[in-house]
Amino acid sequence: MWGGRGGARLRTVLAAVGAVVLAVTVTTASTAEPAEAYTYYRSAKPGAVVVLDQVQGTHYQQCVGYIYIGGIAYPNCAWNPALIAPQTRIARSKATSGAQKVTVVWYLQRYDGGWYNHAKRGLVYTIPKGTSAVRTHDWFVIPTKALYMRMVLRVKWQSVKTGTTLGTYRAVFMEARDYRCVTRFPCQVMENSIWLRAPGT
Repeated sequence: MWGGRGGARLRTVLAAVGAVVLAVTVTTASTAEPAEAYTYYRSAKPGAVVVLDQVQGTHYQQCVGYIYIGGIAYPNCAWNPALIAPQTRIARSKATSGAQKVTVVWYLQRYDGGWYNHAKRGLVYTIPKGTSAVRTHDWFVIPTKALYMRMVLRVKWQSVKTGTTLGTYRAVFMEARDYRCVTRFPCQVMENSIWLRAPGT
């Protein structure tokens, strides 16, 4: 998980669905500081949100089927761009002391004359009564092609008992220091976004 500080870390993410295999190897520097440049918006009584790292640009290996050379089968693989959304610490809303449901959604936006939602990942967490905060996972968000990209984080707090919305939060990652590249393939941090493409394209 992100946010640790002791030595370099190596993470490998593996997934297999039928004939499709996704493999990711990401090396992250332990000296990265939490991102603090993003612009955020609040409504009602949201809890505090602390993003624990920068958004990371990387590549994942996708293997589909096989190619045959000299009668020998080899996996047919290519490296494709992806972003990793960081772990986030989310405190409870002060609107109630009871159990709270926290919905966390990361949006990957692409630029095409304006910013448009391209992909998203989300998860629901529960902050039990007597617990002050929850820490989210870091998530792998995959674009479908090379893009100028940025990330947007949305959080909503609700009462578990009544379903009432207690507060909302939105952060737009629109500064160069919100991002970093952790890949040997084409990746560039821009003034207000990050650019990635598949090698050889």
